[in-house]
Amino acid sequence: MSVDQDRSTAASAKEEESQVTGDAPMNEPSEAYEDLLERLEQGDPGARAALIERAQDRLRLRVSQMLSRFPGVRRVHATSDVLQEVLLDLSGTLNHVTPRDVRHFLGLAGQRIRWKLLDLARRPPPACQPANDMLADAVETTHDPARLAQWGEIHRYIEELPEDERELFDLIFYQGVPQPVVARTLGIAYRTVKHRWQQARLRFMERFDGTVF
Repeated sequence: MSVDQDRSTAASAKEEESQVTGDAPMNEPSEAYEDLLERLEQGDPGARAALIERAQDRLRLRVSQMLSRFPGVRRVHATSDVLQEVLLDLSGTLNHVTPRDVRHFLGLAGQRIRWKLLDLARRPPPACQPANDMLADAVETTHDPARLAQWGEIHRYIEELPEDERELFDLIFYQGVPQPVVARTLGIAYRTVKHRWQQARLRFMERFDGTVF
């Protein structure tokens, strides 16, 4: 590969890392969490709360983006409420599981988001009836059974993926971790992550009739 191509690849990776779903650039996970994970392992009683606090802004962004794709779900379940449930689940997990490293912690966080969104898909819509025809039309549209069924099917599909592919979804899809950072976290080449993620997305789109994310 030429020097120019190497520079182009590096520039592309840097640009991708700095554009994380419209959020500020994500700190290197080791910088963001490693010190707190070490404190947690040493039995520091405040480390668990500090980990949750440090993670919550990114998780809030991702939960909001997930819900925005399915207005019917978002109409019933506010981002703040869903985030609170995710953080409580994650905090409860940290009570009895000490993450081995940053990779393990991020995996647990992504898993909790996935499980919570799958749980929302299984919940029935509210039983209250709208007071007028206009609201009735809105509720009928936003609670379209086909769309809600797809919401659940997407998360079940990811849940059943092989572990290595599911890990990519937990990091990239559910948490918005940039691919260059994923590569460093997993200890593999950026090009490898990029290729695997492209293949995973193609299989996803094939499974869901061209649905993109």
